[in-house]
Amino acid sequence: MINTSLFFLRHLKTQYNRDNLISGREDIDILKGQSIISLSASNNEYDIVLCSPLKRCLSTLSLLPNDCMKSVRYIDELSERNMGILEGLNKTEAQIRYPLLFCGNKIDVSADIPGGESIYEVQQRLKAIVAYIKSNPDENILICSHNQTLKILYFLLHEMPVTNDAWQCLNFPNGVLINVSDMNSNNI
Repeated sequence: MINTSLFFLRHLKTQYNRDNLISGREDIDILKGQSIISLSASNNEYDIVLCSPLKRCLSTLSLLPNDCMKSVRYIDELSERNMGILEGLNKTEAQIRYPLLFCGNKIDVSADIPGGESIYEVQQRLKAIVAYIKSNPDENILICSHNQTLKILYFLLHEMPVTNDAWQCLNFPNGVLINVSDMNSNNI
């Protein structure tokens, strides 16, 4: 069971997103002139905001009104997955150079990326955040992070196995504020 007031916000688009490059831990900023889209019907006030310390998340979070955030914590564990040898590569080029690391047109979640983190390692670093969320069901919580990190959090919160099929079905769009409790895990 997850918090009924849990929101995920993936950072706004970066140059890497626009150019179809694999970013991982690269500390890049967002493209200018973007705004956050909320899929929630009402404006929210967040008791706690947990945010990745990478520039793209800090810049995204700075676009929310300060008065909607009671407390903000920057947490290294919310950084994006270390993508090792794939970081900075164009996704198409990466698929050609390292075909065994891909399943379809997405990174194979079971693949160990040389110089990077496995899904298991990311799950381990996110366990304390999952425990915090589950132990604070009455708080309005916003997590500002990265697509892979948010996906893994979602799977952990729903106690779902991370499979390639489920991985490819789940995506958190850039700059969209989503009430995670409104999402149906049965569709993944």
